[in-house]
Parts: sequence; structure tokens; C-alpha cells
Amino acid sequence: MRFEYKYFLPYRSYLPVRNDILKFCCYDNLCIGQPGCFYYVKSLYYDTYDYDSLFDKDIGILERTKYRLRVYYEDKFDNIKVEMKHHIDDMYKKEVNSIALKEKGANLSKDFFEKYASKFFFNINNLNLSPSILISYKRTAFQDKKKDGIRITIDKDIRYGCNELSLYGKTDRKLFYTGYILEVKFKRVLPFWAKQILSKYDLLRTAISKYCICIEDNKKIQ
Repeated sequence: MRFEYKYFLPYRSYLPVRNDILKFCCYDNLCIGQPGCFYYVKSLYYDTYDYDSLFDKDIGILERTKYRLRVYYEDKFDNIKVEMKHHIDDMYKKEVNSIALKEKGANLSKDFFEKYASKFFFNINNLNLSPSILISYKRTAFQDKKKDGIRITIDKDIRYGCNELSLYGKTDRKLFYTGYILEVKFKRVLPFWAKQILSKYDLLRTAISKYCICIEDNKKIQ
């Protein structure tokens, strides 16, 4: 289990916060060599028809699980992450299956899930879950230089799509948000240097969820 703290990061604070983080961290391997030092994340989320996952988050249910398929980099489908992210209050644990696909357009069918991700398929079938929204964003990620298991991510340019609920679909709706989302993930204690950075820029901890704000934004459009 790991802790996960989220913070609202104003646009104006991005560069100074990033520069301070780099005094103690280095870029994640997925960022290295990428223009702008970020990579794309694209996730297909599953929920019930009545959006029980959204409801559980909104009312503060401490134990909940997110079901999603995820790929990294834009329009690359050579490796799909099949994820169940279990939350218990501020802590989480992931169950992840990595599945290599030979080509874009592979059929993510019932047989596919039963073969490569049987537990995932059993749960979404048992809970009557189906694809609910497709979300993408640009992520800059950092790992602490001392390798103490500290990971910091900054997510921006959040987009979503609801017309084609497949990993191959388009996220053609931009979420107009007033800043970025900074997440700090750690195993035991938030390091002193991280506390100093958060305090220096008055970053406020929040319970924000990209899934929830995209679903809510889509409801407003409808």
C-alpha cells in the first residue's frame, strides 16, 4: 500500500515548483527523451450505469476500487495496462496486468479479458460495469534521487471523450481547469523536502479526481 496526496497546482507555479522538485528528484524513465519532458496517458474507465464509482467518491466512501484500461504515449497500443486500483482512505494498491498487443485495433473482447485478465473480467462482469469515459492527459513524472519510493506527477491538458468508449477512441473534449494536478505518492512518511516545497508555494491538498471532474463536466454539456 502507498499513500497518495493530491494538490491543486496553479499555472503560474508550475515552473518554479518543477525546478524545486528537480533538486531532489529526476525525471521518470517515461519522460526521458520526450519533447517537453512529458508523456501521454490514456485511460478507459469502467463504471455502473448509475455511476456508482462517482457517487462513492463524492460521498467519501473510504474503500473503493477503480477499474480501467491504460496505455502510455499517444496512439501507441503495443502494451495495455489492465488495472484495478484499490483505495483505502489516503492509501492505494494497484493490481496490474501488462498485455502486449501486436497491432492497433486488436479486439478487446470478452475472450481477450478471460485469457489475459480473468480477475478483471470477473469483477467488471459481476459488478455489471461497462466503459464509462475515456480520459487522456500529459504527465510529467519524477522519482526521488535517493530511490526511497517517492513519486511525484504533474498532470495537464486533461481531455475526455464519450462517443467512442474504446482505447482507440478520441478524447476530443478539453477540460477547462484553472491549473494542473500534482500528486505525491510515497510509502511511509512524506519527506521533509516535499513538505517544504508544498508549503513554499501554498499548495492546497485536495480530493480531486480526474475521473470525477470529467464525468461531471460531461453532464453539464448534456
